[in-house]
Amino acid sequence: MAVTPLDLIKCNMQIDPAKFKSISSGFGILLTEQGIRRLFRGWAPTFLGYSAQGASKYGFYEYFKKYYSDLASAENAVMYKTLIYLAGSASAEVIADVALCPFEAVKVRVQTQPGFARGLSDGLPKFVKAEGAAGLYKGIAVNKLGVWGLCTRGLPLRMEHSLELNGESMILSKPTTGGAPPPAQK
Repeated sequence: MAVTPLDLIKCNMQIDPAKFKSISSGFGILLTEQGIRRLFRGWAPTFLGYSAQGASKYGFYEYFKKYYSDLASAENAVMYKTLIYLAGSASAEVIADVALCPFEAVKVRVQTQPGFARGLSDGLPKFVKAEGAAGLYKGIAVNKLGVWGLCTRGLPLRMEHSLELNGESMILSKPTTGGAPPPAQK
């Protein structure tokens, strides 16, 4: 809930960049136009959406890790552990994003269209009535960037994060030393 005002400003900056030029001016505009209570608009769908996403992400990651390991056989599971973890993470992230999408759609509408709804409880039925249930998932569809867009929207970072949780890592996340050898370990 503490970051809801920042999220509110970010969403409005994306929708109307001419009006919301910076975070500080965005706070001023929203405080003037809507008051301090409106800075927390959208906290419920944010909380519930990211709770659903997190539960799905970590729950399904463990499921897919085991599923892909079982498919590969015990010997291959050890040999291809990193690939299995990456596939498990990618599979879980897709499900997690599907869980988040309806909450995110309502949150953005509540935060960027004053008068649309007060929050999730009245915004969700209004959204579904206006756009249908499929409208809740428009944000997950392949857009102009095609499959590349889906694969670059944070999925690689989330896959790397899952590897690091399992004591693995890819070169992408290692800090560089600018060409100098890393300091010796004691």
